[in-house]
Amino acid sequence: MTGVDLDADPNDPSNGMGIIPRSIATIFNKANALKEERGGAWTYSIKGSFIELYNEDLIDLLSMDDGVGGRREVQIREDKHGHIIWDGLREITVKSTNEVMSLIKQGSSIRRTNETDMNAQSSRSHAIFSLTLTQRKYSGSGAPPRS
Repeated sequence: MTGVDLDADPNDPSNGMGIIPRSIATIFNKANALKEERGGAWTYSIKGSFIELYNEDLIDLLSMDDGVGGRREVQIREDKHGHIIWDGLREITVKSTNEVMSLIKQGSSIRRTNETDMNAQSSRSHAIFSLTLTQRKYSGSGAPPRS
């Protein structure tokens, strides 16, 4: 899904990257094009998170505990309105494809892996990398605010 080389340029179509880096590059390219097309009337922000499910534990792959180097556990909760909340999950604001790929590389490096008969570095867990895009549209009268 990510391809072989996580350091390759995702905007280069001949680099052998997988669908994940290409999708991330497309998201940023489209969002930047919309922002440029609509000027200050439309803005966006993107945050990334990376979680590992291992032996019924949810672990934040982008957050380390204070000074001891352990991984922070995440709790799934429901608020009074029925919305699901990932308590303890760190979301990091990203501004480019390369920043997202850096987060994926960082989280992947601490995932639990082990050797199997078929693969020298097989995953021992499930992982979910999420991007959250928040967009804001200015609909007031007069000039849009500067950001």
